[in-house]
Amino acid sequence: MTVLLVIFVIIFILLCIKCVFLYKARANLKSINSLNFNRIKSYQSRVDSLNEVIKANKFVIDSISREQKEYKDNLKQYMASALEYKQKLTKEKSRNKSVEVRTGQIMEVMAPFLELFKYDPKKANFLGNPIDYIIFNDDEIVFVEIKSGKSKLSKKQNNIKKVIENGNVRFELVRFDWDNK
Repeated sequence: MTVLLVIFVIIFILLCIKCVFLYKARANLKSINSLNFNRIKSYQSRVDSLNEVIKANKFVIDSISREQKEYKDNLKQYMASALEYKQKLTKEKSRNKSVEVRTGQIMEVMAPFLELFKYDPKKANFLGNPIDYIIFNDDEIVFVEIKSGKSKLSKKQNNIKKVIENGNVRFELVRFDWDNK
């Protein structure tokens, strides 16, 4: 009789631990500000391990399995909601990035006609890629890259900048003489 009582107390303690853990897991999942699927998977793993402990015990009552199913269903709903939220965020970021890129391309073409552009538009030659403009002044040649917002130079553009700063720029004449074969 005392053995059954000890077993029942152990089961009760396990169930209390499980309920406390599941209650905390549910509260934590509701307050997630950023999607952290690794943490959700960890909770699922802990729930699964608790399920194995309960299955191993012969004295589990039916009400526990109903609560367990409810918590599992709630967890699945939270995971589905988190995934849906992540997909919406991804779409929104994609849309925003697309707008930023288009705005940047428009700014590149319009730059010589804006007040912030300090060079003579007649001397500005648009390339677009990898550098937007080459300005041919009488005493200097200036490479100009137009950026808007928080955009940064690409690796290729940074490399071009370093080559110019290091003075590794030269003039070369290539002549094709079609008359003299």
